[in-house]
Amino acid sequence: MPWKVGEGSKIAQNAHVPDWILGDSIFSKACLRGLIQTDGCIYTDRGYRMVNFTNNIEKLAFDVRNMMEVLGFEPNYSKTVNDRGNFKYTVRVSRNAERFIRTLQLYKA
Repeated sequence: MPWKVGEGSKIAQNAHVPDWILGDSIFSKACLRGLIQTDGCIYTDRGYRMVNFTNNIEKLAFDVRNMMEVLGFEPNYSKTVNDRGNFKYTVRVSRNAERFIRTLQLYKA
């Protein structure tokens, strides 16, 4: 992701997914896998598996949503604000989550 150490936070630098990754399904899958492993989770709610990606960078959240949609999934997107006025963006796959997990090979080692 285009951000540099020592030049401010990833939020201040508006970190996002480069176009060369967005335009390639193999790279998009690998990128999504890494982003979910670092800033996401897989969980079960009322018997249904779900996959979440959460962060504070709007552009990155849009990129994640876009990659999921290009891969054929229909993610939900939400934006919330905390008591300090900071935004949190969540991209969730709830429908076809098992297929999404298999597609990205999100398995425990």
